[in-house]
Amino acid sequence: MRARTSNTDRPGARGRAARRRGVTLLEIILSVVLLTGVATAILAAISYVEAGDGRDRRRLAAHEIGGRLVLQWLDDFDKMPAPLEPIPYNRDEFLYTCDIAPVVMNLNERQRRGETSLQGLDRFLLISVRVYEAVPNGTSTPSRGEELAHVWRLCDPSASRNPDAMDRFGKDPEKINWLLNVILKGVGGGRVPTNGGLR
Repeated sequence: MRARTSNTDRPGARGRAARRRGVTLLEIILSVVLLTGVATAILAAISYVEAGDGRDRRRLAAHEIGGRLVLQWLDDFDKMPAPLEPIPYNRDEFLYTCDIAPVVMNLNERQRRGETSLQGLDRFLLISVRVYEAVPNGTSTPSRGEELAHVWRLCDPSASRNPDAMDRFGKDPEKINWLLNVILKGVGGGRVPTNGGLR
Protein backbone atom coordinates (compact mmCIF):
# COMPACT_ATOMS: atom_id res chain seq x y z
CA MET A 1 0.00 0.00 0.00
CA ARG A 2 1.49 3.37 -1.03
CA ALA A 3 1.74 6.05 1.63
CA ARG A 4 -0.21 9.21 0.91
CA THR A 5 2.04 12.20 0.60
CA SER A 6 1.10 15.54 2.11
CA ASN A 7 0.19 18.37 -0.29
CA THR A 8 2.81 20.57 1.29
CA ASP A 9 5.54 18.05 0.47
CA ARG A 10 5.02 18.53 -3.22
CA PRO A 11 7.13 21.18 -5.02
CA GLY A 12 4.09 22.90 -6.52
CA ALA A 13 2.35 23.04 -3.17
CA ARG A 14 5.38 24.61 -1.50
CA GLY A 15 5.46 27.32 -4.21
CA ARG A 16 1.80 28.12 -3.73
CA ALA A 17 2.28 28.32 0.05
CA ALA A 18 5.19 30.69 -0.43
CA ARG A 19 3.10 32.85 -2.73
CA ARG A 20 0.33 32.93 -0.14
CA ARG A 21 2.81 34.09 2.49
CA GLY A 22 4.01 36.83 0.10
CA VAL A 23 0.48 38.10 -0.48
CA THR A 24 -0.15 38.17 3.26
CA LEU A 25 2.97 40.29 3.83
CA LEU A 26 1.86 42.68 1.08
CA GLU A 27 -1.55 42.97 2.71
CA ILE A 28 0.12 43.85 6.01
CA ILE A 29 2.17 46.58 4.35
CA LEU A 30 -0.92 47.99 2.60
CA SER A 31 -2.87 47.89 5.87
CA VAL A 32 -0.13 49.81 7.66
CA VAL A 33 -0.07 52.41 4.88
CA LEU A 34 -3.85 52.76 4.97
CA LEU A 35 -3.91 53.06 8.75
CA THR A 36 -1.20 55.71 8.59
CA GLY A 37 -3.23 57.67 6.05
CA VAL A 38 -6.39 57.39 8.13
CA ALA A 39 -4.55 58.49 11.29
CA THR A 40 -3.05 61.45 9.44
CA ALA A 41 -6.47 62.49 8.13
CA ILE A 42 -7.99 62.23 11.62
CA LEU A 43 -5.20 64.31 13.17
CA ALA A 44 -5.57 66.92 10.41
CA ALA A 45 -9.33 67.09 11.03
CA ILE A 46 -8.78 67.50 14.78
CA SER A 47 -6.24 70.27 14.18
CA TYR A 48 -8.67 72.03 11.81
CA VAL A 49 -11.49 71.83 14.35
CA GLU A 50 -9.24 73.15 17.12
CA ALA A 51 -8.03 76.01 14.91
CA GLY A 52 -11.62 76.88 14.00
CA ASP A 53 -12.61 76.77 17.65
CA GLY A 54 -9.76 79.17 18.48
CA ARG A 55 -10.90 81.59 15.75
CA ASP A 56 -14.49 81.46 16.97
CA ARG A 57 -13.35 82.05 20.54
CA ARG A 58 -11.32 85.11 19.51
CA ARG A 59 -14.19 86.50 17.44
CA LEU A 60 -16.61 86.07 20.32
CA ALA A 61 -14.20 87.84 22.66
CA ALA A 62 -13.68 90.63 20.11
CA HIS A 63 -17.44 91.23 19.77
CA GLU A 64 -17.81 91.34 23.54
CA ILE A 65 -14.97 93.87 23.79
CA GLY A 66 -16.53 95.93 21.00
CA GLY A 67 -19.88 96.02 22.78
CA ARG A 68 -18.25 97.07 26.04
CA LEU A 69 -16.29 99.82 24.30
CA VAL A 70 -19.49 101.22 22.76
CA LEU A 71 -21.14 101.26 26.19
CA GLN A 72 -18.06 102.88 27.70
CA TRP A 73 -18.14 105.60 25.04
CA LEU A 74 -21.81 106.26 25.76
CA ASP A 75 -21.17 106.47 29.52
CA ASP A 76 -17.99 108.57 29.38
CA PHE A 77 -15.95 108.85 26.19
CA ASP A 78 -13.03 110.39 28.08
CA LYS A 79 -12.53 107.08 29.91
CA MET A 80 -11.99 105.05 26.75
CA PRO A 81 -8.73 103.05 26.74
CA ALA A 82 -5.90 104.22 24.50
CA PRO A 83 -6.27 102.66 21.02
CA LEU A 84 -2.56 101.74 20.84
CA GLU A 85 -2.60 99.82 24.12
CA PRO A 86 -3.56 96.14 23.80
CA ILE A 87 -6.68 95.02 25.64
CA PRO A 88 -6.12 91.65 27.35
CA TYR A 89 -8.97 89.16 27.32
CA ASN A 90 -8.39 85.63 28.60
CA ARG A 91 -5.29 84.40 26.76
CA ASP A 92 -5.52 86.89 23.88
CA GLU A 93 -4.91 90.60 23.33
CA PHE A 94 -6.81 92.97 21.07
CA LEU A 95 -6.54 96.46 19.58
CA TYR A 96 -9.39 98.70 18.53
CA THR A 97 -10.31 101.81 16.60
CA CYS A 98 -13.28 104.05 17.37
CA ASP A 99 -14.76 106.34 14.73
CA ILE A 100 -17.51 108.84 15.53
CA ALA A 101 -19.41 110.34 12.62
CA PRO A 102 -22.39 112.70 12.54
CA VAL A 103 -25.53 111.33 10.93
CA VAL A 104 -28.22 113.54 9.43
CA MET A 105 -31.65 112.11 8.74
CA ASN A 106 -33.07 113.15 5.38
CA LEU A 107 -36.84 113.60 5.26
CA ASN A 108 -38.86 112.37 2.33
CA GLU A 109 -41.60 114.42 0.71
CA ARG A 110 -44.36 112.89 2.82
CA GLN A 111 -42.52 113.65 6.06
CA ARG A 112 -41.88 117.23 4.97
CA ARG A 113 -45.59 117.78 4.35
CA GLY A 114 -46.56 116.16 7.66
CA GLU A 115 -48.20 118.17 10.36
CA THR A 116 -45.90 116.80 13.07
CA SER A 117 -42.62 118.63 13.37
CA LEU A 118 -39.71 116.19 13.41
CA GLN A 119 -36.98 117.71 15.52
CA GLY A 120 -33.54 116.58 16.50
CA LEU A 121 -32.85 114.63 13.32
CA ASP A 122 -29.49 116.33 12.85
CA ARG A 123 -27.91 115.47 16.18
CA PHE A 124 -27.40 111.71 15.86
CA LEU A 125 -23.96 110.13 16.05
CA LEU A 126 -22.78 106.83 14.61
CA ILE A 127 -20.35 105.05 16.94
CA SER A 128 -18.24 102.55 15.00
CA VAL A 129 -15.80 100.30 16.88
CA ARG A 130 -13.53 97.83 15.09
CA VAL A 131 -11.61 95.23 17.10
CA TYR A 132 -8.42 93.64 15.77
CA GLU A 133 -6.17 90.83 16.88
CA ALA A 134 -3.02 92.21 18.52
CA VAL A 135 0.04 90.77 16.75
CA PRO A 136 3.43 91.01 18.53
CA ASN A 137 6.08 92.69 16.37
CA GLY A 138 9.05 92.82 18.72
CA THR A 139 8.20 96.29 20.05
CA SER A 140 6.23 97.51 23.03
CA THR A 141 3.27 98.31 20.78
CA PRO A 142 1.77 95.35 18.87
CA SER A 143 0.47 95.64 15.34
CA ARG A 144 -3.11 95.26 14.18
CA GLY A 145 -3.85 91.84 12.84
CA GLU A 146 -7.06 90.45 11.42
CA GLU A 147 -10.24 92.43 12.01
CA LEU A 148 -12.34 90.23 14.26
CA ALA A 149 -15.37 92.40 15.06
CA HIS A 150 -17.14 95.54 13.88
CA VAL A 151 -19.73 96.91 16.31
CA TRP A 152 -21.67 100.11 15.67
CA ARG A 153 -24.52 101.98 17.27
CA LEU A 154 -26.61 105.00 16.41
CA CYS A 155 -27.15 107.29 19.36
CA ASP A 156 -28.72 110.58 20.31
CA PRO A 157 -26.21 112.40 22.58
CA SER A 158 -28.99 114.35 24.25
CA ALA A 159 -30.78 111.20 25.43
CA SER A 160 -29.95 110.27 29.02
CA ARG A 161 -28.67 106.74 29.63
CA ASN A 162 -28.36 106.34 33.39
CA PRO A 163 -28.15 108.65 36.44
CA ASP A 164 -24.45 107.97 37.06
CA ALA A 165 -23.48 108.86 33.50
CA MET A 166 -25.56 112.03 33.59
CA ASP A 167 -24.03 112.99 36.93
CA ARG A 168 -20.50 112.64 35.55
CA PHE A 169 -21.49 114.45 32.39
CA GLY A 170 -22.99 117.34 34.36
CA LYS A 171 -19.74 117.93 36.24
CA ASP A 172 -17.77 118.66 33.07
CA PRO A 173 -18.42 122.20 31.72
CA GLU A 174 -16.83 121.37 28.37
CA LYS A 175 -19.18 118.44 27.83
CA ILE A 176 -22.17 120.52 28.89
CA ASN A 177 -21.31 123.20 26.34
CA TRP A 178 -20.85 120.54 23.69
CA LEU A 179 -24.24 118.99 24.47
CA LEU A 180 -25.99 122.36 24.36
CA ASN A 181 -24.33 123.04 21.03
CA VAL A 182 -25.54 119.68 19.72
CA ILE A 183 -29.11 120.31 20.87
CA LEU A 184 -29.22 123.80 19.37
CA LYS A 185 -27.19 123.31 16.20
CA GLY A 186 -26.92 119.56 15.65
CA VAL A 187 -23.74 117.52 15.53
CA GLY A 188 -22.64 119.36 12.42
CA GLY A 189 -22.44 122.60 14.36
CA GLY A 190 -20.11 121.40 17.08
CA ARG A 191 -17.09 119.27 17.77
CA VAL A 192 -17.28 115.51 17.59
CA PRO A 193 -16.26 113.61 20.75
CA THR A 194 -13.62 110.92 20.47
CA ASN A 195 -11.87 108.71 22.99
CA GLY A 196 -9.29 111.46 23.30
CA GLY A 197 -11.81 114.14 24.18
CA LEU A 198 -13.69 116.69 22.13
CA ARG A 199 -12.27 117.79 18.81
